[in-house]
Amino acid sequence: MISIIVPVYQGEKTIERCIKSILQSTYRALEVLVVDDGSTDSTAAIVNRIAKEDGRVRLIQKANGGVSKARNTGVENASGEFIGFVDADDYVAADMYEKMLEQMTEERDMVICGCYPCNAFGSIKVKAGKLMAYEKKCPDEALQSVMYEHITMAVWSKVFRRKYIVDENGNLLVSFQEQLSNYEDFIFICEYLARCMGNMFFLPERLYYYCFTEGSLSRKGIAFDKTLKSLTAIVNLKEKYRKEMFQVSELFYTETVWKYWVTELLQNTRYK
Repeated sequence: MISIIVPVYQGEKTIERCIKSILQSTYRALEVLVVDDGSTDSTAAIVNRIAKEDGRVRLIQKANGGVSKARNTGVENASGEFIGFVDADDYVAADMYEKMLEQMTEERDMVICGCYPCNAFGSIKVKAGKLMAYEKKCPDEALQSVMYEHITMAVWSKVFRRKYIVDENGNLLVSFQEQLSNYEDFIFICEYLARCMGNMFFLPERLYYYCFTEGSLSRKGIAFDKTLKSLTAIVNLKEKYRKEMFQVSELFYTETVWKYWVTELLQNTRYK
């Protein structure tokens, strides 16, 4: 079974589309854990209605604490052998998890797919280019791919093995850093790769629909001070892995992170 974790805040406009796209999956052995992060709209009512229609859906309600804490809560309650993440604004292709799990062979620890960027209504915004399949077979290669390929920096386009994230007693081995507002996906993926053999496969198909919605839990704007705090965490992560595991040059790492940061920051008109 695969556990799909959906963090949501004030998601009454999109949560039904999101959940139903997952439930229409051709891979039937799944559970959908919707973590309501303190919504005050009708999000919970919508999820409860869907849960009554399909027992694979479970609503978990908690006080508002951010997307990282919501995802951690979902992971702690997951029971599947595999774990996936979907944001409440987005939706997935019916055959996404079937195709991805077909590629999750015994020697692979993570499978990634491509995505379509969409507007708030779910319509594809741009014509997507051709994707190429590739495979990385060690943590160093995998990390370099994560840093250079922006599509791999988000958790929602991936399938993970639960055994590297949660131990037999339910304790988190890898978690989203709740004090961060940026790069939490990136750090989670790096920590995950440090736990496993680092074997990952990129499936050259766009199976995830990424919809940009203003004000959603994982689409909030970037503030300068929060970004700087996140960069500090990235530097600390680099030092940890450079010493313990990953043999990545300081120049390569720093250049990649700063390029990504500047690109993201320039999208905020306040700091242009």
